[in-house]
Amino acid sequence: MSLSITLSLTVCLLSPQDQPATETPAALLAKGDQESLRSKVQDYFKARTANQSADDARREGTRKREEAAKDKLRKDWDGKSAKKNILGNAVDLRAIFTNCFEFERQYGTGDLRNIKTKDWPTYDLVLPKKYRADVPMPTVLVLRGQDDKGWTSPLDWYAATWKSAVEAGDFTLVLPALDNAIDFDPVVDLTKPEGEAADLARRLAVWGTLGGLGQALNLDRDRIYLDCGKGSGGYAFRIATYAPHFFAGVVIRYPTDPGDLRLDSLAGVPFLLLRSPETKDVCDRLAEALNKLAAGTATVLDAKGAYPHADSASDIAAWCHGRARNLLRPHVVVANTHDVMKRAFWASMGTAESLTVPVDQRPRLEVVADRGANKVTVTCRGVSDFTLLLSDAFLDLDKEITAIINGKAQPPFKVDRSLNKLLDNVFKKRDPGMLFSTEKTFVVPVEKADKSKDAKGDSPTPK
Repeated sequence: MSLSITLSLTVCLLSPQDQPATETPAALLAKGDQESLRSKVQDYFKARTANQSADDARREGTRKREEAAKDKLRKDWDGKSAKKNILGNAVDLRAIFTNCFEFERQYGTGDLRNIKTKDWPTYDLVLPKKYRADVPMPTVLVLRGQDDKGWTSPLDWYAATWKSAVEAGDFTLVLPALDNAIDFDPVVDLTKPEGEAADLARRLAVWGTLGGLGQALNLDRDRIYLDCGKGSGGYAFRIATYAPHFFAGVVIRYPTDPGDLRLDSLAGVPFLLLRSPETKDVCDRLAEALNKLAAGTATVLDAKGAYPHADSASDIAAWCHGRARNLLRPHVVVANTHDVMKRAFWASMGTAESLTVPVDQRPRLEVVADRGANKVTVTCRGVSDFTLLLSDAFLDLDKEITAIINGKAQPPFKVDRSLNKLLDNVFKKRDPGMLFSTEKTFVVPVEKADKSKDAKGDSPTPK
């Protein structure tokens, strides 16, 4: 199915996806109190990491240090929250957890260098001179372009895209290792073993590289961008649908038609499409499809110079600087394109139909949080149950919450915030933006058959 058909199937979402739910509340804590808690969170996460990686001989000692660090954090947290609801204040939580992981000191040179690690894929890295281990750095994941001979070398691609731009020094640039066995753009059939294997290789090139990088460098998790050349532009849409909450923006230097891929979950995920005479038609159609999801999702930039458009580097950098991820957006759509990857932002499907069912029956989950009314409105199909991570950024967790699922009001419910849940969410994802202190699982109500109708037809059963 071509993009022109995809356009006709796209559901138009009326509200902007990346707007905050309410006005920002005032912080409850003084700056010094926030810093005190952040320091203890750092100590706890450091001890927890050490305990996870310890061998059996050291495990008892590292476990005790982790418990001691958590006790200190808990004591300080309880003392400061005795008369203040810190867990319910998104501003305080953001201040406490920003930069809550520690990293080894490294110095950048601005030169491209190859990085080999024991547990993660090899990659090439440009670490800018302004990088500091205690300051989160905006990061661009660069998927190189491909020509008739295969993938352009990292050195040549860097020279042809970012190297001459003064703004390159504002970002950590990482180029995953790609060999000609990895071909991003051809559509894969995920119902076949060879299709899943090909897709897994692509995913590892992206997530595996970022996984290793995130352990070594202080990445600004709200400012990670994907930059794709020819040969990877089509797959950029698929990898973004797998985790639309991950990238602050996606740059496509040579836009290509992603086929019948469902785009719904990308509403409000910023895309920058570089338009050239060669790509104008598909670029304009892509922009139309994305902006039908939510106004402003796609930005079209007339490319400067020959592909891969090194002369556009300053414009690309300026576009990236103007965009940051909003993990706490009040409106979320999960329209999964893989049977396993069923999460977007703070909503995730549980049991759901396989994507082998007809298109109009494939699972879809849309959730709108209204903090003013303190309710969540859910519209879904092909989903038996789902889980929502909850935050005071888009609901008042001190009050009863109403859920409306497929038009049916559910009994009001209350939740309890948990510091342990918050710490686990941030630590396990290694993401300071995962500021969710509780969660709620819902079972989708099943339509009951109309017993007043005869089993053989639509006539009422005689009384």
